[in-house]
Amino acid sequence: MNMRTARIGLLGLGTVGQAVAQLNRSADGIAFQIVRALVRDIKVPRSVTIPRTLDPAEIIDDPEIDIVVEVTGRRHPARRWILSALEHGKAVITANKEVMAYHGPELLHASQIHHAYLGFEASVGGGMPVLDALRYHLTNTPVHEIYGVLNGTTNYLLCAMAEGQPLFHALHNAQQAGYAEADPTADLKGYDAARKLVILAFLAFDGWLDPDHLTVTGLHDWPPELFFRLQDAGLGLRLLAVARKDHNGVVTAQVRPTVIPATSRLMQVMGAQNGIGISTDAGCFWIEGPGAGGMATATSIWSDIRRSQLFADGFFPHPAPHISAGEVSLPLLEIARDRDRSLTTGPQPSQRFADPSLRLVPPLSEPSDGTWTFPFWE
Repeated sequence: MNMRTARIGLLGLGTVGQAVAQLNRSADGIAFQIVRALVRDIKVPRSVTIPRTLDPAEIIDDPEIDIVVEVTGRRHPARRWILSALEHGKAVITANKEVMAYHGPELLHASQIHHAYLGFEASVGGGMPVLDALRYHLTNTPVHEIYGVLNGTTNYLLCAMAEGQPLFHALHNAQQAGYAEADPTADLKGYDAARKLVILAFLAFDGWLDPDHLTVTGLHDWPPELFFRLQDAGLGLRLLAVARKDHNGVVTAQVRPTVIPATSRLMQVMGAQNGIGISTDAGCFWIEGPGAGGMATATSIWSDIRRSQLFADGFFPHPAPHISAGEVSLPLLEIARDRDRSLTTGPQPSQRFADPSLRLVPPLSEPSDGTWTFPFWE
């Protein structure tokens, strides 16, 4: 078989960029050659030997480069680089959830008018093929709900806090293990999960949500007592992302710490793993796996790289409108901080929980004084 060569330029040569280079293999009659990588400091040692540049134009403007892989993780100037590469007719593969959540409509429009492939499988779920499932496998069955654990950093932290570790100590361990960034703000505040939810909702519901207008609540330094009380009641805590579309076409979405029964599949998602459920007319589909990490993310990037060459038409959806989302209607669980304090209003706690300091109240209720209040996922 005669091999043809596809030439790749990397925008970024950090953990993910180096993993992309390490996974380079010829496939389907195509030899892939990584010819250049953009870096911020040429002197920093890397695990791979690739010609490096400080100038993105040496990649974007090079007519010999067919595919641009963007793995900088920054919203700016990544948006401008991706647009420029698409305008040059190059296939672009990105793992950048922030740039896709905020600029997805603009970038997809550019891919249409310039007939240039845009792949973003790696922007959600690391190595999990969740976008592929929505894009190719569930196209003929309506999606009603997407829910799951979308951020491995916060899931790692919640698992550690459930074992009695304070948040700051768990975060330090996560950073040492490579599960948390030096600046973990986007993870801790729920922004990272919200951006991923926007991308999932686009593919599921054919509309773009505004990441800045979602209901988003992140983690707090809750005391060990909270987690032990939940465990005693057969419950646990996860940072849950949910997006729903009702029969009237109304979308609701949120990212919030949510109380979940210990028997739920969501509570089996441990450490830095991700787990995503997709509810459709054909049933509920569940995808679980590593949601981050160099090799996992690089696997999804290579899936898009190969698809960009095998399917020249790429992924060109019809323009999707911007849509607004209300708050997901879930019952609330109130947990009295003082065990001796009796919660006597609302549904009787004995109907659901042995601990009389736990009770369910209707959605959107005002929290009582002296309680922790969380959405409850049944």
